[in-house]
Amino acid sequence: MKEMDIILLKDLLDKERSKQALQPVDKDVYKEIKEYFNRLRRQINEIGDASKKKLFLIDELNSAEKIFNFFFEKRLGKIINIATRLAKGTDSRQSAEIQRSTSSNIKYSDTIDNLTTYEEKILDLLIESIRSAREIMLNDIYKDEEEESSTLIENIEKKSDKIYTGRVVDKNKYRNVIVRAIEDIPGFVDIDRKKYIIRREDIVVLSDKVADMLLKKNLVVKINAIIED
Repeated sequence: MKEMDIILLKDLLDKERSKQALQPVDKDVYKEIKEYFNRLRRQINEIGDASKKKLFLIDELNSAEKIFNFFFEKRLGKIINIATRLAKGTDSRQSAEIQRSTSSNIKYSDTIDNLTTYEEKILDLLIESIRSAREIMLNDIYKDEEEESSTLIENIEKKSDKIYTGRVVDKNKYRNVIVRAIEDIPGFVDIDRKKYIIRREDIVVLSDKVADMLLKKNLVVKINAIIED
């Protein structure tokens, strides 16, 4: 096999740019490119500073590194697209490889064969990272309202527990407030130990302490009327 050089490297870049799919390369292509760069560096170090050949080799190394960077970024972009599609489902790179032989629905599965050993590791890391990022983001979006509602219920019930002693509550210490719900509110227990499940636009009478808590959460609006017990 011919040693890697700037001409072969340029051919790899042109081939990668010409197609949307990941192109087949030697499994050890990155090792071959590294050996090429190291070979140039050794030659540069072995030649005297005044030599024109040294300048030529330095120029070749700089050009080759730029070509490689374009080549790598092009392939990396394609690998990211594959990882994004795989991360949407339960498929991993390994399961996609298995399905490739039995399913024609995975249009991108054939390109998995074109991954180098190094790129296979990159793909696995990307799939894991994308799934973790999605889980964190979606959990953060979906759990806020539930957690807030859950915390609200716990806080209300804790306050109710402190007030309720098994005896009749002295309602003279409390005022009841009329409120209108602007959001659905999960079940909770007020100081009278009654469980309330409030729907949007419901108008209800609540103790002032519970009403204030719901007001702070922007779940209700107060109607200008107070009922004294």
